[in-house]
Amino acid sequence: MAVTLLGLAPEELRVIEGLSLQPRQHSAGSVQGERLTQKRGISIDFRDFREYSEGDDLRHLDWNILARHETPILKTHRDEEDLTLTLAIDCSASMAYGSPSKFELAQRISLALGFVALQAGDAVSFIPLRTERLRPTTFRGRPGLVRFAQGVTQLKTDSQSFDLSAELKRISHLKMKRGITAIITDALHPEFLVSLRTLSRKDHEVWVIQILSQEELQPNLEGDLSLVDCETGEAVEITINRESLKRYQENLRSLTDGIKSQCLALGGRSLTTPSHTHLVSLIRDTFLREKWLA
Repeated sequence: MAVTLLGLAPEELRVIEGLSLQPRQHSAGSVQGERLTQKRGISIDFRDFREYSEGDDLRHLDWNILARHETPILKTHRDEEDLTLTLAIDCSASMAYGSPSKFELAQRISLALGFVALQAGDAVSFIPLRTERLRPTTFRGRPGLVRFAQGVTQLKTDSQSFDLSAELKRISHLKMKRGITAIITDALHPEFLVSLRTLSRKDHEVWVIQILSQEELQPNLEGDLSLVDCETGEAVEITINRESLKRYQENLRSLTDGIKSQCLALGGRSLTTPSHTHLVSLIRDTFLREKWLA
């Protein structure tokens, strides 16, 4: 499949062209179903100041502040405040598993959601969940598309073990504007459901996109085996038979059901998909059909 400078194939870019994010929650003061126009009109309802980012409309610069402090600051108004999509991308070693890998699909989903947001005038911030704690990078407007794509496509999975739950809790303490936090992960951490609750906050919606390999969804194993944790290197001796596979499927179903109920309780969304899923199919069959995008 040919890939463009933006990291996605032409047919993938075509299917997301003109779409926008559809959060289930709405900020205080807006009415149900309202998404304020992305074409920046002038409103008399002043909201706040924020720092200028590449791609912002220069008409909204506060020229007095710029002249006094040599710092570009924008005035925002109620109908101009953008929604922020925060992409939390799991870079743990387990994400490299699968064929194609879970991480490869995670990157493509991140690119697609990010492009949808940026082309609609929303802001995008992405946070790699990994050992090296990096500050969120925020992009705005079409000028940010290429830099965003470069940032996501250059990500690699982490060779060291780290606490995914602790990383999610760290995100919960970051100062973030209203919007959506999309966690793209395999969710294979014992405290994942607990850490999800820490992300609950007013005017912020949680989306969880769980990616699992075909081997994790339908393991084809049997007999006495030594299973090695790809993140910690710890080995577990286990006998795999029909009964143990049944218990595994029950535990996996409990995890995916728990993610779904937790996201619904937080006013968000969730899905579980195999790593070999085609992005175009995922967009058409899930994101569009279930109104994640429109």
